[in-house]
Amino acid sequence: MEPRKPIFEVYKSDLLSDTDNLHHFVNRSHMFQTDYGSTSLNGLINDLFVYWPGRKTAFTQEEFLTNIGISNDSLARLPFNNDTLALNYIEFIKNICEWINAGNRMARPKDNAENHHNFQQMFTNIDEIIKSAGYRFEFINNQFVIIINNQELTDVLEFSDDPDALKTLLIQYARFNNSKEEDKEKLLAAMNKYLERYNNSKFKPVRDLADDVSFILNRMAIRHKEDTDLQMSDVERNKWCDRCFDIIVHMINAERIQTYDEELQLIKTSVKKAK
Repeated sequence: MEPRKPIFEVYKSDLLSDTDNLHHFVNRSHMFQTDYGSTSLNGLINDLFVYWPGRKTAFTQEEFLTNIGISNDSLARLPFNNDTLALNYIEFIKNICEWINAGNRMARPKDNAENHHNFQQMFTNIDEIIKSAGYRFEFINNQFVIIINNQELTDVLEFSDDPDALKTLLIQYARFNNSKEEDKEKLLAAMNKYLERYNNSKFKPVRDLADDVSFILNRMAIRHKEDTDLQMSDVERNKWCDRCFDIIVHMINAERIQTYDEELQLIKTSVKKAK
């Protein structure tokens, strides 16, 4: 039996070209079999869109795409002219197709091996596209979102015992389209109440990082609006929001690593005593 050919090429070096290839696949005729005959994935999405829980207030795929900045004109002139549009499109295709493939209510393409192969191959290719662009998927609030692929953040989300509410805020901050200074400041302010415990950490390096976070939040008037004495441009504020986020992620990881080290020292001591 000959190996299957890939449904579309992923070059892993050009997000815009890879998204263009994904869009061509979505519109390729006769790729999916239904009870009413063969259709493109785009046709399947159009037929089932109104039943998709993630559509918000949009009634058509065209309306939804327009709401996230993707017009018919931009689709006709692919590749997209910036990464944000490409990632918006990928995130949309990932979410609605995961819903369709899961066989949710009113989303039941005729079940056969070819449909299954096409969906799984597409999901694999999408993961490769965003990974090569420096991103990855995270699942929160019943949807897949694209975030920066930061190993230290990944470790926090996987291993930290902090509340899920804090992890959700970290994911929201790390989203590819979180670029507005005011949105970043709101997320940092919301994180603050979950971070206060680090000010009382038994590990001095962690307390020092917590002091740095408190200083930035206070001086930038993010935590207490009346406490500011720093005059910054919007560009500077944006930069220091990101730096504060990086320190927060590092601080959470530092607490975990320091705890591991403390436990390791106890093990080493018990081994020495046993000799």
